[in-house]
Amino acid sequence: MKKILPLLIAFFSITIQSQVIDIPDANFKTALLDIGVDTNNDGEIEVSEAIAITELDFYFKDITSLVGISFFKNLTKLIIHSNYIESLDLTELVNLEYLDTNYASELKELKLPESYNLKTLYCSENKLTHLDLTNLTNLEILDCSLNELIELDLTNLTNLEILGCSNNELIELDLTNNSKIISLNCNFNNLEKLEISNLVDIEILDIGYNNFDTIIEIPNVIGLTKLNYSGANLTDFDVSNMPNLNELILSSNNLTEIDLTQNPKLAVLYINNNQISTLDLSNSKQISNLNFKSNKITEINLTGLGSLERLDTSYNNLTQIDLTQNPKLAVLLVNNNEISTIDLSNSKEVSYLNCSVNKLTELNVSELKEVVLFYCTDNLLKTLDLSKNYNLRFTEIHNNLLETLFIKNGFQEVEQNNYGQTYSKLGWWNYDGREQTLKYVCTDNFSREISMFKSSGITVNPYCSFTPGGEYYTLKGNVKINNIGNSCDTNSINFSDLKLKITYKTGDSDFYSVNADGTYEVHLPEGEYTVEPQLLNPNYYSSSIDSFTVNFPDTTSPHVQNICINSKGDFNDVEINIIPIDEARPGFDADYKIIYKNVGTTPISGNINLTYNDNVLDFVSSNMSMTSQNIGQLNWDYQDLEPTEKREILFTMNLNSPTETPSLNSGDILTYQAAINPTENEEVEINNLFNLNQEVVNSYDPNDKTCLQGDFATPEIIGEYIHYLIRFENLGTASAINVVVKDVIDTEKFDIATLDVYDYSHALKTRIQNINKVEFIFEGINLPFYDENNDGYVAFKIKTLPNLNVGDTLENFAEIYFDYNPEIVTNTAKTIIESPAKIDEYYFNASIKLFPKPTTDFINVDSNKPFNIIEIYDLKGSLLKKINFSKNTNKTRIPVNNLSKGVYLINFKADKLKKSMRFIKE
Repeated sequence: MKKILPLLIAFFSITIQSQVIDIPDANFKTALLDIGVDTNNDGEIEVSEAIAITELDFYFKDITSLVGISFFKNLTKLIIHSNYIESLDLTELVNLEYLDTNYASELKELKLPESYNLKTLYCSENKLTHLDLTNLTNLEILDCSLNELIELDLTNLTNLEILGCSNNELIELDLTNNSKIISLNCNFNNLEKLEISNLVDIEILDIGYNNFDTIIEIPNVIGLTKLNYSGANLTDFDVSNMPNLNELILSSNNLTEIDLTQNPKLAVLYINNNQISTLDLSNSKQISNLNFKSNKITEINLTGLGSLERLDTSYNNLTQIDLTQNPKLAVLLVNNNEISTIDLSNSKEVSYLNCSVNKLTELNVSELKEVVLFYCTDNLLKTLDLSKNYNLRFTEIHNNLLETLFIKNGFQEVEQNNYGQTYSKLGWWNYDGREQTLKYVCTDNFSREISMFKSSGITVNPYCSFTPGGEYYTLKGNVKINNIGNSCDTNSINFSDLKLKITYKTGDSDFYSVNADGTYEVHLPEGEYTVEPQLLNPNYYSSSIDSFTVNFPDTTSPHVQNICINSKGDFNDVEINIIPIDEARPGFDADYKIIYKNVGTTPISGNINLTYNDNVLDFVSSNMSMTSQNIGQLNWDYQDLEPTEKREILFTMNLNSPTETPSLNSGDILTYQAAINPTENEEVEINNLFNLNQEVVNSYDPNDKTCLQGDFATPEIIGEYIHYLIRFENLGTASAINVVVKDVIDTEKFDIATLDVYDYSHALKTRIQNINKVEFIFEGINLPFYDENNDGYVAFKIKTLPNLNVGDTLENFAEIYFDYNPEIVTNTAKTIIESPAKIDEYYFNASIKLFPKPTTDFINVDSNKPFNIIEIYDLKGSLLKKINFSKNTNKTRIPVNNLSKGVYLINFKADKLKKSMRFIKE
């Protein structure tokens, strides 16, 4: 029997250790399996596996029950942080030294082991109403904050050093037996009595926001490093005997003064919500966090506070503040004062700024590159520039007098909070008592911001600058032709017939033109880009570089990449175009420009011929001597036109008036044909001839877009270049510093890659973004506002797609931006592709009868083709009557009894088709 008994004991011991523990909470079991407690990988937790564990950490595991934890008898450390357990029994875990149940927000009952081993207990933010600590005599750290405790008996905890019991419902706290405590936080209770006289080693003391019936006597004033005695209705408090104070918090009292001259080690000072009117910080040079919000301070001297990082002066009576000696400021709250000016030039580290409710009339925040949160409501600001605040994410700026706002900072998701209002309400919050003041917002080219601002009638665009918002990097260089043998140098000819295709890592591409002098400069935000030179004439020229890659900011900025262009051989090719500088108005002079260019690779000489209708046009002058002049024909010779060289001829014509014979009237078409003839071996002949069809007008919009081929074009235009002219005129009262012409090209009808600017009134840059958005940028041209010199234009050509058909319509408009003014939308230039016979029919084949002739009271109209508009003009070109028909008609009767005796012009229109006739009123 004696031999059998040990065997039985061993057997039962092995059986117990191999016993599977019942763990009803699936999340608890999963957490154990995830950390490898199941060493034999059978998917279960056995007793032998449990007793081998000394530490368990369960953060955010959604555990609701720890039933089964009692088998982990050798646990010394247990963390069940942020779970949902309501009751926890740990009485069997007598070896436990460290326990953390923080943020177990449902925990109402906690049973602790009767053990001398437990030294650290964290049970904050639970729902405990009772905590029995009687037998935990070796406990050194206790944090039971944010519970529902009414009482706390710490009598036996003689080794306690750190106690946190804030945010409970304690009425009394007796720490007579806890003389080893060095840190106490009992803020936010209902304490009426607090016994701390034996805390002779206390260093950190937080006793704020209680209901003490007497002033608490502070022990160990010499060794105290932190004191929080807020919300105690103190009217006077002496800290002169606390020389080692590092942190002093006396918020929400009734102090009228505070003497800090004996506290040179202060780093944190909170005296907000008091009645203090003066504050001397001359001996507080180490302060990094200063809050005197809601006092009566009228001036503050922050000189020498070079370590200051956080400053809250809000709700005082400050009229000025000097921050130039505080370069480390990161949080700056100066709102609700009387400040009229503030210098932030040395506040480069500020990430949070609130200057609302002051008297600021101007504010420069350009040095605040790190600012993320910015509030400056309720001031007198008329303009605000946030374009240099690259990290700005949130701003409130309502209730100012803003007229202009610049928020082009490169970040797409800047939030604009107007107390629940969207961007579209920003203007409502900026008014002068009569009307909305906000007129212009410059923002990054993000549709969200633009649409929200525009919905409230505010002008918004990105054209306050022509570099990307935020930090950007520069790519630049020269483009020259290798015309001296084997290289390009400073003596080589500049080359501009080239675009740079810049492809982003996303695969999207933009295009940038090379300037007329062969230089280019492109500004790009951070990123990796592939750059490809794209020649307008790849059949004649090749680039020394197929492509190159830059990766900003790793690539040095500015990155200089010069491009050398090589000729593929000898190619003779010249082109010619005509631009109408003025509108064609009956009886007036009109200026024109012939532009001719060598797009080949060899010097060329030849002649230019211009033909026009001499019956209605009289030649006035030319800036270039003609070689010959005949009826309806002008001729010029040119010599040695170099490759890429462009020349021009200016000439003036006088138009017949409506009273001359033959007459010119609104709606008539003037035709010009320019031809350029090289000497021999011309490569491409189609660009040697240009036909201009110009409509005669009586009055006109000076900002317009015109297709120079006219309202109709023959099928020969399909797959070839068509020419456009966009004109602009400054009709304002001041010079326009910048002008931008934006044109969105229909890529279903035009080949965007072929767009070529061939003439312009002022130096410009061309860029193509978002596939089809073309921007002609006239930067810094200072376009005058007086009539003699307030005009400008850009002329470009672009190829139509080869899949167009007869009957297709090419139509487009442009938007013109003058500085910060609303965009001007041009007319829609509309050109129909038709056969020559059909075009002739449109123009000349309508048969219209007018009767009686002459007339006295009315005139009858009978037409073989329908019309929808009738206009009647006098011979001076003044519009007297206009009739719009709701649908096309062939017959009508027009009353004319109100017209004086005389001869009148009558125009019939069907869409853009016109026919002019005359009638006599007796």
